[in-house]
Amino acid sequence: MSETSGKENKELENLKTLASTAKEGGNWKEAIDYYNKILELDTENYDAWFGKGLCIINTSTIGDIKMQESLSYYKNAIKFSNDENVKKIVAISINKSVTNFYPNIKNHYVRFKSTSNAQVEFATRFLALESGLAFALECNPENETIAENGLVLIRDYVSTLGSYASIMEEVLKPDEFKVKYLDAMKKINPDYEEPKAAGGCFIATATMGSYNHPAVVQLRFFRGAKYNWTNIFI
Repeated sequence: MSETSGKENKELENLKTLASTAKEGGNWKEAIDYYNKILELDTENYDAWFGKGLCIINTSTIGDIKMQESLSYYKNAIKFSNDENVKKIVAISINKSVTNFYPNIKNHYVRFKSTSNAQVEFATRFLALESGLAFALECNPENETIAENGLVLIRDYVSTLGSYASIMEEVLKPDEFKVKYLDAMKKINPDYEEPKAAGGCFIATATMGSYNHPAVVQLRFFRGAKYNWTNIFI
């Protein structure tokens, strides 16, 4: 190994440590800066591409969901990795991001749903998150949690729209988005039947891992029996 190569490797390891430390501390923009420096030295460093993808989605705001940018970095992580498991890791990471961010767009919509373009903006934000979950399913089609989360996300979106759902179906047809998740669920579990009840708590289901988990069933009953949850969020 040449002296130059040795210095570059040392610099690379130092940058990886700094990036990881910033990421773990939730300093997303700082971590991205370090990942960019790593990629300047090694454009095929899949760890850096993965880290950049994870960090960029966490800099999202309600008005600027950076899912497509994040997916482009995740795709490079997969491209430059020789490990097939990276796809599964990417899928899990995206699923977590969608689970964490969806309550924000739902909360915002319910708060401002009477304002102009509220339904269109909610639909646009839903589509951004759903595109991420669709890619996660593509990366790991045997992951039951991701498949079920996709179905529950769509049901929750329609339920949240309420009386506006039929109007919005003219421009965004939930059933068309649902097909891939339903197909995946039936391949994973041939006996799976989609719940007939509308809606479904996306947050609780994503956390518990099943729409029919006892805690989720109890929450649905509690929610329906005691409260009008139109303006309240879990």
